[in-house]
Amino acid sequence: MDPNNLYALDNKSYALYNLGNYDGVIAYYDKALTIDPLFEDALVYKAIVLENSGNIAEAIKYYNKVLAVIPGNTYAIGSKDNATDTLNYLNGASEY
Repeated sequence: MDPNNLYALDNKSYALYNLGNYDGVIAYYDKALTIDPLFEDALVYKAIVLENSGNIAEAIKYYNKVLAVIPGNTYAIGSKDNATDTLNYLNGASEY
């Protein structure tokens, strides 16, 4: 595998995600983002993994990065809204 091939890194991350190895997934997406900080797949899927592993505040930061690259990304918009609602709930926001 070419260590700088973004799509190979993305595929490896996907395989690790299916195995439940979230730390490995994050490591591969971090590597991809060092090669290309605007690689949309890595930004989106890193946000998803962070959210699924309970790191909601960090996931929101990554959804914001996706929206900085592609402002109309409807998945990131909806996911960020849901993650924000979850974080507010966990923090005891009064509207919940």
